Amino acid sequence: MKIQNKNYQSIDYHFRAANYLSVAQLFLRDNVLLKRKLKSSDLKPVALGHWGACPGINFLYAHFCRYIRITSSDSYLILGSGHAAPALLANLYLERSIGEIYSDLDYGEEGLYNFISKFGADSRLQTEVSSALPGIINAGGELGTALACAVGSILNNIQKTSLCIIGDGEFENGATMSSMLCKELLMPQKDGFLILAINLNQYKMGSRSLLSTWNDSRIKSFFSSLGMRPFFCELSHNQCEKIFTSITKMRENWINGIDSEIPVIILKDQKGATGPLEIDNEKFVGTHQSHKVGKLKYPNSIINYKQIIEYWLRSYKPEELFQSNGFPVKEIENNLPKKNLRIGRRLEIDRKKQEKTSINQRILIKLLKKEAQKSGTTISPMTIISNTINSLRKINKSFIVFSPDEGASNGLKAVIDRSGIRGNPDWKSSIPICADGGIIEILNENCCHGMLQGYIQTGRDGLYITYEAFAPITASLISQYYKLLKVSNCCEWRARVPSLKYILTSSGWQNCYTHQNPDLLNTLLSKTDGLVDVYFPSDANQALACFTQMLIKRNSIQVQVVGKTDFKTLRSIEQASKDVLRGFWTKRYGLKNKLNKKIYIIAIGDYMVREAMDVCEESIRRRKDLYIKMIAPICSEIFKKENLKTIFNKENNPKNVIVLCTGYINVFRGILGAVYDTKNWKFLGYNDGFCLGQNTSVLEINKISKKALVDYIVD
Repeated sequence: MKIQNKNYQSIDYHFRAANYLSVAQLFLRDNVLLKRKLKSSDLKPVALGHWGACPGINFLYAHFCRYIRITSSDSYLILGSGHAAPALLANLYLERSIGEIYSDLDYGEEGLYNFISKFGADSRLQTEVSSALPGIINAGGELGTALACAVGSILNNIQKTSLCIIGDGEFENGATMSSMLCKELLMPQKDGFLILAINLNQYKMGSRSLLSTWNDSRIKSFFSSLGMRPFFCELSHNQCEKIFTSITKMRENWINGIDSEIPVIILKDQKGATGPLEIDNEKFVGTHQSHKVGKLKYPNSIINYKQIIEYWLRSYKPEELFQSNGFPVKEIENNLPKKNLRIGRRLEIDRKKQEKTSINQRILIKLLKKEAQKSGTTISPMTIISNTINSLRKINKSFIVFSPDEGASNGLKAVIDRSGIRGNPDWKSSIPICADGGIIEILNENCCHGMLQGYIQTGRDGLYITYEAFAPITASLISQYYKLLKVSNCCEWRARVPSLKYILTSSGWQNCYTHQNPDLLNTLLSKTDGLVDVYFPSDANQALACFTQMLIKRNSIQVQVVGKTDFKTLRSIEQASKDVLRGFWTKRYGLKNKLNKKIYIIAIGDYMVREAMDVCEESIRRRKDLYIKMIAPICSEIFKKENLKTIFNKENNPKNVIVLCTGYINVFRGILGAVYDTKNWKFLGYNDGFCLGQNTSVLEINKISKKALVDYIVD
């Protein structure tokens, strides 16, 4: 790329250096600055990672750095493409963000050697975007939520800018398309500024992208119809500089409340641009072959591959980009923002702000007692949680509930009545709409999760509430976030952010057949290393105590499964608080002596506890020589092997055990069976039972019958 205007020289140096480092990571294990001719021993035996999206991302990154330098905007970069790790790593190296954290990867010959040679083999330098890297709030692994995460990162985060780069393949994802609507939730003078960029390089991994089949006029009409302002750009510094100049003015208008347009950059580059045009007489650049590295996967397999790789690397003129000691040249530094504004800044610089906006534990306990005093002998757990959310928002107005179109249905009417649904007050609506509304509703579970993730990862706090039946839609996203946290918790330099909080309500036990699906529990309960807590409160006070723990905990996933109908209050708030910390509570029926038949009932979940209590009371009425101990697990911590023993007072082989499960039987059978011999235990729970043409309860359809259980115990 010829540079005629010297104003673009530092951008071009940055762009070429990032491309060089991206390619070097893929292929080199030595001779990282090509100070001599390449040897076979300089090449990695296998090229790991992907190339195709890298040049477009490097180009946008270099220009975004200039934008940050000019505007002094505190900015986030969210990459939709997890396969773009070499590009992200290259830029983090150039801006020295990665070297400040990992000294062995810092500027200099040794650091550069480590950075390039260890790519793909070092857990910090993986082929997918990872939270082991600074500035990351959305890791790779699953496409679709990047744009929603970007929206979440700037909600109630004025003066911030988020650039979200997605590929034209990811553009086809349903969550991405729905996330276009999330921008309607952003308001000038209240929220940060969003820039969307689409890397329109025509190909995904195995075929042509559908967006690339549209002409410019159709693309322009599409984005314009969404209230976005499209800018078309090729790999031209002149074009892109002018676009970012326009975007800078749009940001000023946004901050001053003059305009609410959101820019979208359509980067029309060739897949794998700046790479070899052909390999073995087959096109490489501009084809799906360049998504990875095509035939160059095994660099030493054919002798001329070494020559192709060397020519490719030398085309960036590394001697102009790096000094002999391995440091980048001054021209690259000239394009970088101030240190504290660089994209890869350590996220813990926001820690003080995060600690201020997070809810203090003492305040939470006061709120807990206050709300508990309002509850009567019978109350819905969701009513007391809703009232608590209203109280929280008096202290921290940025606390938001994210929910599909189920707010009132899920027991959040008190929040809606108090603060409304968040949106533009100009919208005509039969439901209260408020710019500072307490609930964000979009009928897309993935978008809710993505916005919440971006929201909490950038320092605010929130909660996701949905029907139990539809929560499994985000099971994969929860697993991805679990991996992000697992890596994050190994990085002492990362800030400890509020937990990802879910409440699953509208239980299948009180719903029609299509609204019965406790599948998410299988995903959650399979993760046993302390990053995931699942709560099964038995009444409103326990639900409130569980909610308090969810608010206090950080860098974790907190999920509460609770009904929304009125339940009898079983425990005082003092008891409930102790129950949650202990992990379970118990209730005894009958007299414990050697003559009486001993029965254990493990009841997991509020509906199961209610059934168990009725069964226990009826069984004791029918047979006096019984001793029944009902055990109600509240927190999944109790299911750890070292904790499970406590529920039976260290009894090694308990008999006459009935387990009532709020979800599928096998997940709990597996947990309990890892500690006890459960072959003769009776397990009952949800089993997708269905009965046509009969007025039968969901419990009975799933073979949880009070009469049958009483008969089983009494006989």
